[in-house]
This record gives sequence, structure tokens and C-alpha cells, in this order.
Amino acid sequence: MNSNDTSAVTLREAIDRGHAARRAGRLEEALTLYGRALELAPSDAEANSLYGLVSLHLGRIDSAEAGLRKAVRLDPPHIAYRVNLTEFLERQGLIGEAIAVMRTVAAQAPGFSRGCERLGDLLAQANRMSEAMTYLQRASALEPNNPTLAIKCAAAACVLGRLTDARQILERAARLSPDNPAVFQLQAEVAEAQGDWPSLERFANAWLRLQPRDAGPWRALATAFYETGRLREAMELYRKVMEYSVRDAAHLTVYAQYCLNVSEFDAAEAALTEAEKLDPQYVEMLSAKALLLTYLGRFGEAESYCRHSLAVDPKHVPGYRILNQLKRGRLSDDERDALSRLSQDQGLRTGHRISASFALADSLDARGEFAEAFAAYESANRIGFERARKENIGYDAAKRTAWIDRLIALFSSPAPRVQDELGPRPIFIVGMPRSGTTLTESVLAAHSRVFGCGERTVMPQILVDFLLEAKKAGPSQISAQRWRDWVKAYWYDLPDVGGADHVTDKNPFNFEAVGLIVQLFPSAKIVHLRRNPIETGLSIFRNEMPKFVSFANRLEDIGHYYGQYARLVAHWERALPDGFQTIQYEDFVADFDRAAPALLATCGLNWEEACGEHDKHSRPIATFSAVQVRDAVRPQEERARQYEPYLKPLVDTLDAAGVDMTTGALRL
Repeated sequence: MNSNDTSAVTLREAIDRGHAARRAGRLEEALTLYGRALELAPSDAEANSLYGLVSLHLGRIDSAEAGLRKAVRLDPPHIAYRVNLTEFLERQGLIGEAIAVMRTVAAQAPGFSRGCERLGDLLAQANRMSEAMTYLQRASALEPNNPTLAIKCAAAACVLGRLTDARQILERAARLSPDNPAVFQLQAEVAEAQGDWPSLERFANAWLRLQPRDAGPWRALATAFYETGRLREAMELYRKVMEYSVRDAAHLTVYAQYCLNVSEFDAAEAALTEAEKLDPQYVEMLSAKALLLTYLGRFGEAESYCRHSLAVDPKHVPGYRILNQLKRGRLSDDERDALSRLSQDQGLRTGHRISASFALADSLDARGEFAEAFAAYESANRIGFERARKENIGYDAAKRTAWIDRLIALFSSPAPRVQDELGPRPIFIVGMPRSGTTLTESVLAAHSRVFGCGERTVMPQILVDFLLEAKKAGPSQISAQRWRDWVKAYWYDLPDVGGADHVTDKNPFNFEAVGLIVQLFPSAKIVHLRRNPIETGLSIFRNEMPKFVSFANRLEDIGHYYGQYARLVAHWERALPDGFQTIQYEDFVADFDRAAPALLATCGLNWEEACGEHDKHSRPIATFSAVQVRDAVRPQEERARQYEPYLKPLVDTLDAAGVDMTTGALRL
């Protein structure tokens, strides 16, 4: 008999042949056979349901609905007919009715795992995640070895914020399906939500091995690197995200933000220009553009982009953060009220609540409301302290002391070990954060022979690498090739410096690496900025520091860190009397006309008038000190006096560490 001949088949034969055609993907043939079954038995519930289901798959909505609903009317207790009907209801957007149908199924057959799963899926679509989780868990309990159900349960737990539960469920899913990309993707999402960056890196790498041409694992890995301070590597990784994803405003903006973190201004500007053409109203692009323009010294344009971002989204915290810096806290009443609301909004990301709290505090400070301002600074730092504790990066005074002990012991008398590579002479500007390093670089970078590189992150990484090598075999056993590799690593990602034969690196934390610097770069100049410790500590407490600066969240921790810094600096001054030049910030500002030429002479440079007009210099400064450098620079004694009643924890800790309260040097 011809397979298309339906004239002589029985009801059962028509249905069975329809099943075979459907399984083979021949839907038109299947519909014809199910239609023949209906002709033979118009009131057969199975034939109606099957005809309706295939009609649905072929896009014939009217006949689909008629058949599916008639089947349920003909045989109400039959579970499969109700399940088929819910597929139609879901496709038509009738989620409420579909849920009602599946509730009947779940009540009628509580041991039917597919019914529980289906109801859970529908409830999830309706954003009723708590109920969805209940039914998905029931289905998973009925099929404990089904990894798909475990993954769905974990996804629901993520949405509900039950991250610990999600993590436990995913561990089971990973055992059931070890090489499932969906498991790694969810594990990465949970780790990111928990701020567990080592786990995020581990899951991203496992995911990447399975899907090396998928943007998802590259994005997760870039995030892990960024959140653990490996900023340049994060930028490089995000290039792979761009390669494997749609080149839209969102991806371009994230890439630009990564570029800004490592002072790749040209790349950031190119990405943001492209993003703006694609979506001129994209709010993250607008605030990123404002940040770039701030670094470039184009403050009026930066403010315009800030205000545009806030017009698009009045709750966009980055826009307020940059506007606050540009206006030095002089915000309107409406802007201050908005920041007050945002700082208390528990639904905001933690980082945005911190930024809103600092901006609010600055606005109160600018109004002279110092008690209220200090309370807001405390609130911002309290949130930051809790974030650091959660991410296990909080300040540990004992570990910090041991770290400084180790550096002093390893570099008791540092001496050059390798010859300089051909290239510019590095000038390292070191000190505590907020000690005047940006001003110093601004003066130097205005010189025709100097290129300002900003806060490069490579030297701290080289120091960590050196310490690992030294721990394994001892410093004396490190090969000459390894030393040369570190020199090359430092110069590897240097931007185009034009004709400059000197470059500045103003990462203040390079004060830890001074002993290694003199061994790697015999001709390097090291300029150390020291500032009144109370003013320095207050400035740190009042500014939103990167989260890795974990000592910044408590005054007593700032005091302890400063004491350990002063102890290490005292060692460098003893061990390197000719190679370590200390400048007192207050003296430099008060007697700029004498001190600035002396700074240039220390670095082997002749004075140029452009250095005295550094505020007109066009090179970017990649910190918010860019705003302050171009304003009048003066000691902050008056502000410190205003906050004096609140600074006892800082003063007591500094005093206990033996720090001179005026200069910041270690008392002899």
C-alpha cells in the first residue's frame, strides 16, 4: 500500500503511521494521517489532540486550538491532552491559563515528573519563582539523576538569591553531567554574584575548554581577572568577547571601560565613538564617555555627558559619581536628595551604593555640614568593609606587618643585578595614595623629554612573581634570564612615547617594590612623596578607593597601613641614600617655584617653563586627581581641623606606630 494512501487504514493504523511521520519530521504527512483518523472517529480525543498539536507546529493556530481544546473536553482526566494544550497556550502567551491547566495535572498526578517540571517552567515565565522552585524541586526529586532538572532548580535558586542553594545543586548537576556548558555557565553566574573570584576563574576556564569560541566564558574570565586586579589581562580577554559576540554598544562600552582602567585612552575613545554611533542613548556609554573626557581634561564636555546620562536614567550612579567629582561636591538640592535615596537603596549593586554614599558625603562636605558628611563617609566605608569581608580581601594587620618584614629582609641592601634595556629612563613616583603623586607626575610629564604613563600596574605584578621565585629557590638562585624577562615584562605594554627618553610610573604602591626596581633598572629615578599622615589618612577615608585598597575602609586600618609604609620607607632611605629621593608634599606646594625645578634636577632634567604651567598640559591623567591637579593645590589642614573630632582611631594608631604627626616620617 502507498504510504500516502489513507483511504483504507483503520483508526489505529492512521494514528501509528502519523506518529512515524512526525518522528521523521514529515509534519504535513503526519497531519494528513491524523486528519484521516479524525474522519474515522471525530470524537476520538487522541486524534483531536494529535491533529491540534501538529497543526500548532505547522503554524495553523485555529485548527490547533480547536483540536487541543476538544481533546480535553472529550477526556478531562487524560494528562497528556492537558500537557499538549499548555503548549498551545504558552505559544499564544496565555500563561495564566496554561498554569491553571498544569495545576490540575500536578494535583491529579503528583508523581508525574514531567507535569511538575512543566508547571515549574510556566511559573518561572510568570516570574513566580518561589512557586516555580517548589515544583522544579519536586520534579528533580522524582528524577534525581536528571541533570536538566538540577540545572533548572539551580537557575531558579539564582533568581531567588539563594546562591548557596544554587551552588550545592550545581555541584550535583556537575557530577551528573561533568562536561555540560550550561552547568559551568550557571556556576560562573553564581560565583560572580557571590564575589567568589577564584571560583569564577576556575569555572570560566572549564567552560572555555568546552566552548572556546563562545563569548560567555571569555567574559566570565575577564571579569575574574578584573575583580582580582589583573586589569590589563582583563582588557586583553575582553577582546575575545568582542571577537565572539555582537559588536553592540554594550560590549563596546565594557571594552572601553577596561581600556580606561589601564590608561589605553585611544582604544577607549575609539570604542566609545563606535558605541555612541550605534546607540547614542546608551547610559553606560554616556558615563564612560564622561569619565574619558575627565581624564582628558575636557571637563565641560564631561559634565555634559554626565547630565545626559542622568536625563536618560535618573538613578544612574556612575553619572552622579563623575558629576560630583567634576563639581567638587557642589551639587544641587535635587541631586543631593537623589544621592541620599540611592545610597539607601538596597536593590542597587553594592559598588553603586558605595559610590552614591561617597558622592552624598562630598556634597554635604561642600556645604560645610561636616558632622553629616562624616556620617555619610562612614556609611560608605562600612559598606566597603562588608564587601571586602565577603570577598575575603579585608585588611589583615598581622599579615601586613609580616609582608613588610619580608620585604625588608629580602632587600636589606639592594644592588643592581641587570643592565637597563635600551629605552626610556623610568621615573617611579611612589608614596601613599592621596600623597601628591598625581601633581608630581603632572609637573614631570609637562617636560618635552618625559611621557607620563600614569598608574601602571605591571611592577606590583613583577614583585609578586619575584617573591614566588625567591620563596622556591632563594633570590641568589634566580637565573639571569629570569631577571631579563622581568625587565622585558615591564616594557612590554608601554604605550607609544613618541620621542620621550623618560617615562613616569606613578603607581603609589610601587613603594613596596623599590628594592626590586633598583635591581632591575639601575638608571631609574625613584621619587617618594610624603604628606602629613592625618591629612593623608583623612583623604583616603573621604575618597572612594578601589576595593583592593582594603585598608581604606577603617581609620584604624589606615593608620596601621601608614605605619607599615613609614617603616618600609625608612628602610629604603637607609639602604638607598642616593637612589631614593623623598619630597615633602607640603613643602613642594608651599615653595613650588623652588621645589619644582629641584624635582626636575633630581631626575636629571633641565627646567622648562611648561613644567611650571603643568595645569595646561594636554596629556591625560587617569585618576580623579585630574580634576584637583588643575585646581588650586594647597594643603588641606583646614579640612583636617573640621574633622578632627572624628579622627581619634587614626591618630591613636599612627601614634602607636611611631609616626611623626606632621611629616609622616617614622620617629627616630
